[in-house]
Amino acid sequence: MPDRRAATTARPRSNDGAAAVELALVSVLLFTLVFGIIQYGFYFWASQIGSSAVRDAARYSAVGTKDCDALRTTVTDQMGGAATGATTTTRSYDNIPAASGDNVTVTISYQALNIGFPFIPIPNGGQITQSAQARVESATSSSVNCT
Repeated sequence: MPDRRAATTARPRSNDGAAAVELALVSVLLFTLVFGIIQYGFYFWASQIGSSAVRDAARYSAVGTKDCDALRTTVTDQMGGAATGATTTTRSYDNIPAASGDNVTVTISYQALNIGFPFIPIPNGGQITQSAQARVESATSSSVNCT
């Protein structure tokens, strides 16, 4: 017959390691969520900066104040740290030579900042293309297509 006193006097098991195991399991999800929020924040920030830069470039092109090199420099300066690598800027007028009332389209393409955290997909691999169109108000000698 088994001794009942031995079973009732045994020391209870410690649960000290259970909290560490739970933290390890939950931390993977938590870190993925936090870094995902940061990554998408960078992506949308870069998208908004690019949208503003392309609108300004279209406005400069509509009034004929920037030649191709100055336009590219302005867009690159406005992008700042939002774009990694080269920023491609193109400008096209409906007609050459451009005349008042024509449309000008400016398109920029750039790579958004990627923190490289695994398991977090970025739309289009982080490649962003923004485009803006404006009505030409003043055509000048700098009103040429930029490719």
